[in-house]
Amino acid sequence: MATVGLRIGVIGATGALGAEVLDVLGSSAIRVAQIVPIATENSLGAEVEFQGQVTPVETELPSLHGLDFVFLCAPRAASLEVARAALRAETPGIDLSGALAPTAEVPLQVADLGVPEEEVVVPFVATPAGPALPWALVLHPLADRAGLTRVVGTVLDSASVGGVRGTESLLSESLALFNQREVPDPTVFSQPVAFSARFFAE
Repeated sequence: MATVGLRIGVIGATGALGAEVLDVLGSSAIRVAQIVPIATENSLGAEVEFQGQVTPVETELPSLHGLDFVFLCAPRAASLEVARAALRAETPGIDLSGALAPTAEVPLQVADLGVPEEEVVVPFVATPAGPALPWALVLHPLADRAGLTRVVGTVLDSASVGGVRGTESLLSESLALFNQREVPDPTVFSQPVAFSARFFAE
């Protein structure tokens, strides 16, 4: 990693979303001096690799003082706790977990859709929930050209809404069905999701 640059904390670094953020940061033009990967106790002993350097994952929330930026990629409850700590430490960040999306004081932003005409400097911005992102990409140019007053649509969640454990659950259930074995009890969602048209995430 660079000797000069940003010290960035990634909350939920071992999950599917956190891994994607690390991958994007690694290939971006952002100069990163240090990555601080943080995850739950389930990741005790885990490591992440970033730009050729392996870093142990911290499973207890460290002091956020000294970090230049944080990405919230953990489940909502954990991300909300970190957001509060980041505000106390005056560390800005982006919430990708959905924890702050319903908060009126936190602007919702989608990458590549430009910035508001009256840009407001706030400690945190949030992205819409995963299923809403495709809607934003489709509706934004329509709203610019013709204006929109009301939209009715259907959103289908994928198993990845449950993170790595969600996709692993789908895999184990699919393998059981293909091999004519009993489907394992659901541990991530309220019901089995493999080949199911009635998929509701809790």
